[in-house]
Amino acid sequence: MASSLPSASMSPQIINGVVEWYCNDSFTYVIQITLINPITQDRVMVQPDDQIQVSFYAPGGKLVHTFITKGADLTLDGETGSQNLTLDFTEEVSHKFVVCPQDMRNKYTKYTYCIKLIDINGIHTIGANLEAKVRACH
Repeated sequence: MASSLPSASMSPQIINGVVEWYCNDSFTYVIQITLINPITQDRVMVQPDDQIQVSFYAPGGKLVHTFITKGADLTLDGETGSQNLTLDFTEEVSHKFVVCPQDMRNKYTKYTYCIKLIDINGIHTIGANLEAKVRACH
């Protein structure tokens, strides 16, 4: 007699705009960046000397981890013309994201993250209060 086990969700995955993964998973997360000048409607490219800063925060606003990437390290998507930012969730980085004890009943903790462009003109928020969810796998 054969029986089947319930399957886990793929990790990572994006569900309704929320990136989700299981605790301690290591993976790369690619964010497509498309910037448009609101006045001219022209596409704005992140320049090689610019920086993109992606900061993740735990509930309550405590900083968990910040990724900093130079504009020169972004890749161009030939189909969309967007620039791709790759975040490398190594084992070391992923271990910083835990399911908090108060969230064990739900088996996940919600994190937020913000994306900032740092260029010669200052700091510009290009993604605010985005959501991430880290799930317990046991």
